[in-house]
Amino acid sequence: MKTKNINHAIEVKICGITDASELRMLDLIGADYAGIWFNVPDGKYNLNLERFTKLARTPVSQLECIGVTTERSPSIINEFVQASGIAGVQLHGFLLPSEITAIRRRLDERIMLLKVLHIQNGRCLEMSLLKQFEQCGADAFILDNFISRECAGSTGQRIPLETVETLVDILGAERVFLAGGLAAQDILQLRQIMPVRGVDIDTGARDRAIIDSRLVQEIVSAAGANLQPVVKPALAQAG
Repeated sequence: MKTKNINHAIEVKICGITDASELRMLDLIGADYAGIWFNVPDGKYNLNLERFTKLARTPVSQLECIGVTTERSPSIINEFVQASGIAGVQLHGFLLPSEITAIRRRLDERIMLLKVLHIQNGRCLEMSLLKQFEQCGADAFILDNFISRECAGSTGQRIPLETVETLVDILGAERVFLAGGLAAQDILQLRQIMPVRGVDIDTGARDRAIIDSRLVQEIVSAAGANLQPVVKPALAQAG
């Protein structure tokens, strides 16, 4: 594992945004990205093209919107991107590297492309294709727990630290976001022991299913706080 300056702030993405007031709140607090869902069948935060576009075009200062989808059609994905002006796309489905490459070719080069890697019982389900995924055109990867095809993300379950470490070594810390049940204290611990680009938070930013400004503030503060190195904590066994 390569070392890093632990006081280098990591990026924060808050996922499952459905309302303009949530976007403005994230922007004010200082989150980096907001995840907005589209074409996620039966997704609890899924928005149609009209609502998605209206929300993504909410005026903000620095927050960037990321479209989160299980869609695999390059033309449909590009339609949402062009209509909404989003900064990036997060592919949450089980797509082959060649499919991701086709999507990448359809998008403007300035659009960030994120690919979710699915972790089940501490094992990356895409491990056999990982070398191909590295070259498929994705800018970064989000590590998230996988429960079933009917549950696309937002699992609230942590990934074993050993699994994260293995994938960071393969992909590079600058290309890895970590999801899965993280709260502010987990982020502080993570930054002390593990180099990653950022965190992708859903349940950890919610109180009774509602995005909570206090929790978001704690998450953003933890992502940018000055730290001291420690021995690996119990985060390694969570999951």
